[in-house]
Amino acid sequence: MRGTIVRTPVVAVELEQGIQDGVAAVTSFVPELLAFLVTLVGGTLVAKLLARSAGGSLRRVGFDKVVRRSRPGKALSTTTASPSDVVARVAFVVLVLFVLRSAFAVFGSNPFGELLASVLAFLPNVLVAGVIAVVAAALAAAARDIVATATRGTGVGGAAGTAAGGLVLAVGTFAALSQLQVAPRVVEGLYHAILALVVGSGIIAIGVGGIPPMRAQWEKGMRALGQEVQQRPPQEGTRSTRTPSAGTAGRRSSAPTVDVPAPQRDGG
Repeated sequence: MRGTIVRTPVVAVELEQGIQDGVAAVTSFVPELLAFLVTLVGGTLVAKLLARSAGGSLRRVGFDKVVRRSRPGKALSTTTASPSDVVARVAFVVLVLFVLRSAFAVFGSNPFGELLASVLAFLPNVLVAGVIAVVAAALAAAARDIVATATRGTGVGGAAGTAAGGLVLAVGTFAALSQLQVAPRVVEGLYHAILALVVGSGIIAIGVGGIPPMRAQWEKGMRALGQEVQQRPPQEGTRSTRTPSAGTAGRRSSAPTVDVPAPQRDGG
């Protein structure tokens, strides 16, 4: 009986304290929730406006025409969206990630906010990797054209150009993967293995029996280049000077001459 009289007030006090804690938690959570919603909705609207204005600005400066003329733009020609729309959508997604990070920061430290912070910290690597990939594709196309043109008379111009372009593109791919930090040990090991394979194969092929064929192909290419230079038409404004040959000079000297008598003067 005595124990029951002692426990009842303790339970009532604990219940009352729990109710007060719950009300305080709800009261403190409601302003945070309102701030979260306002930040999310307002930030999304601002991000949409900024992305739309960025897409319109790119269209006005002719960004779509420039991209469509390039090789990556030709690959994207089958898509319905224009390049400026793609850039605008990517910008909108990135801005929404920043908005979400700011919105969840209202609740203090939380796992979702930390995840968004890590994603945003990784975005510069993605941007740099994308730039590396685009530059590598452009350099690969240029290397393919240059090598194919330089070795056009050797009979292996197409294969040499494709090999050069593929090599440049492979190096760019490995650089992009390294920037993204995707399996760095595997990527680095594979890169060194492929590089050693290419260099070793070239050394063995040239050192064992590739020098005479390479010399023959080089001479063939130089002869073809010389013939092409000789067959080029003369440029306008230039005159060809010819010296008279011996036969022409002989024909001119062998022409018959006629003696014309001089007029006589009168004696008177």
